[in-house]
Amino acid sequence: MYPKISKVKGKRYLRIMESKRENGKVKQHTVINFGNIDKYSKKDITKLVDSLFKIFEIDEYEKIEDDLMEEIARRNYGAKVIVNKIFERYEMKRYFERLDKEIKYNAEEMLKIMVMNRIVEPKSKLGIFNNLEYFGYNKVEVKKEKDLEEKDVMLHWLYRTLDILADNKESIEKHMYNQRISLFNTTVDLVFYDVTTLAFETQQTNEILQMDIQRIRNLMSRK
Repeated sequence: MYPKISKVKGKRYLRIMESKRENGKVKQHTVINFGNIDKYSKKDITKLVDSLFKIFEIDEYEKIEDDLMEEIARRNYGAKVIVNKIFERYEMKRYFERLDKEIKYNAEEMLKIMVMNRIVEPKSKLGIFNNLEYFGYNKVEVKKEKDLEEKDVMLHWLYRTLDILADNKESIEKHMYNQRISLFNTTVDLVFYDVTTLAFETQQTNEILQMDIQRIRNLMSRK
């Protein structure tokens, strides 16, 4: 059973509906019709709910006043599940294990954090660092005397990971390409490479700077 509200001429009507399968088709039936619910006060509804809980002998019910409710924290675990699955499919853990053994932190995990940030709400690296708790990580300003925990993150780790990506760009692209070919059993006959066209204004031209389509033709003729 489920509640359904219908609006008629600005008024709200509440019905309790039930779905039943009849002759192979699912049909909805009205179980209870409360009529126009705008005529009921908050006190009336509270009494009704209390009575229903007593009738059905439900003891776990606890009334909470709206002004006593306060949001303490907000977490996004869904993005982490998705990104973990993507990294698993592309075997990124195996790739990062082959990198420089002198890296003292989990570079793969830092990359995951940056990917999650890009998917959900792109921010700067400092912005990511200040919002780590949203993804279930801990922000560490100064290195602790004791060993850092698995979910601890330091700001310079994010910046260092960018250096790692820059230094290994072609290697990472090749690894992901090979994984995609294997994952989807793909045979590549033709690759389209998207290049953003640059526009500029000038009164002079040279070998590179040409007007309109001529610049593109010159570049294509070199290949």
